[in-house]
Amino acid sequence: MSSQPDLKCMQSCTHIIEFLSPRPWFKKLIRIILVVYPHDDVHGLGHVLRVFCLATCIAVIEGADLEVVAAAALLHDIGRLVEKYVNVHHALISANVASELLNAIGFPEHKIDAVKRAILAHSYSLGFTPKSIEECCVSDADKLDALGAIGVYRTIATNILRGNSLNDTIEHFVEKLSKLEHLMCTKTGKKLAQQKQKFINNFFKNLKSETILGEEAYNTIRDLVKSWST
Repeated sequence: MSSQPDLKCMQSCTHIIEFLSPRPWFKKLIRIILVVYPHDDVHGLGHVLRVFCLATCIAVIEGADLEVVAAAALLHDIGRLVEKYVNVHHALISANVASELLNAIGFPEHKIDAVKRAILAHSYSLGFTPKSIEECCVSDADKLDALGAIGVYRTIATNILRGNSLNDTIEHFVEKLSKLEHLMCTKTGKKLAQQKQKFINNFFKNLKSETILGEEAYNTIRDLVKSWST
């Protein structure tokens, strides 16, 4: 068997999971994340598994250390579980948790620091810049999951949970998601981002145009109500 799985990971990451599954640390980590992460697709298990598949596939293509990328992808958002209670950025928490957890489950000790750096580097809001190829794989994968059809779903779901308006949701796209394509740092990530960015750009462009009718009606009614009061 080759030292790396084949490139069928672009359609399915089953081959990568099967490739990693003989490792005791991987089996233990999978059992942990299945219990710990909430079963949702915004920042929970669904998101984490998609990032894992994207990151490890990019790692295969780009020649990165697959173990480092796999571990970092699976643990990159674990800090979100307690972030709101301790007022510390989730990436910082995730990196610290990863260090202790990976050491406890027998992950190669000499690779743990690389995992921590990859977790820190994935965060757009924290301001870390990915430097190593492993850091780039995880960072690109996390951002790719904010684009395309799944990106549309996650953006809308997040803003609904926060109680934001439709205009707030569109602003969120303009301020953050419209820039993600330019933050990719692997060739593979850039190619995937171009496709996904077009989809999400078109969606929010259409969404904005279709909300104008309601906005115009609201403004007209508001002005009329004001005139009735005078």
